[in-house]
Amino acid sequence: MENLCSGCGSQFRPEAKFCSKCGTPKPVQNDAPTPSVPPPPPPSVPPSISAPPPQQQYHQPAPQQPMPSPAQQPQQSRLGLVSILIIVFSVILLLCIGGTVWYFFGRSTPATQTPGTQLSQAQTPAIVQPPVKTVQPPVETVQPPKKTPKPPKNIVKPATPTIAPTPSPKPDSDSNNRVPRVIFDNWNIDLVYNNPQSTLRFYLGRKTYITQISTYHWNNGQGAYPGTISLVHENGTIYGPWNVSTTSGQGGAPNVNWICYPNTYIPQGNYTVKDSDPFTWSHNRASGSAGFSKISGF
Repeated sequence: MENLCSGCGSQFRPEAKFCSKCGTPKPVQNDAPTPSVPPPPPPSVPPSISAPPPQQQYHQPAPQQPMPSPAQQPQQSRLGLVSILIIVFSVILLLCIGGTVWYFFGRSTPATQTPGTQLSQAQTPAIVQPPVKTVQPPVETVQPPKKTPKPPKNIVKPATPTIAPTPSPKPDSDSNNRVPRVIFDNWNIDLVYNNPQSTLRFYLGRKTYITQISTYHWNNGQGAYPGTISLVHENGTIYGPWNVSTTSGQGGAPNVNWICYPNTYIPQGNYTVKDSDPFTWSHNRASGSAGFSKISGF
């Protein structure tokens, strides 16, 4: 029975120290008998006292621990790797669960204002939104008047004029005997828009007596509050401004036609027409993107 493996029952080879199948160590065989130790000589003691014979001591060899088999070593390493993977996965899962709980329940919620409470200035920043002006192009076709309107009896003046208007001078005796003619006219019947994109300029070849200047303010059928009209010479000299009177336009739109009566001499040169309300001044492509204007004199 000493040549049989206690683990799997296979027979040990004569020179082997471990089982070739399961790796169980082969037990050690003690063939030589343990020598007996001779008793020591009796000591010289009085005859009345007899010493007990010494007991023989036997040494028992320590049992050898069985070494793990080669088949069990990979299995144990695989179990250790699986244990490590399970621990790492558990830590990651706990971190995910903790982050989710903090995201939904741990974050601080913004303060809400209840009725009767007022937030501080740092919590309620002021938002200033600039005004937005929308200009809607008119849809109606404008038909400017063909006849020269007569000056009304009552002239409407602006409440707070920014520039002191120059009163229209009385016509001299020579102007009463002459018939005014149209010196400049860019009016047309096409669709108009507000706020001209070009400056209105005209040229006088000689000294001219200006009797009337008209501008057009359709402004989507709303007209414009009466203002002033002036002429600026190329050397910077300003003639006017002159207060305007207004007449209705197409469909009875009020304050559409602005009319002033300078009744004064203007020297030769290039001039620019200035309107006190360019935002409502009508223009289109046919007018050269400049404001509608008609100038008469002789």
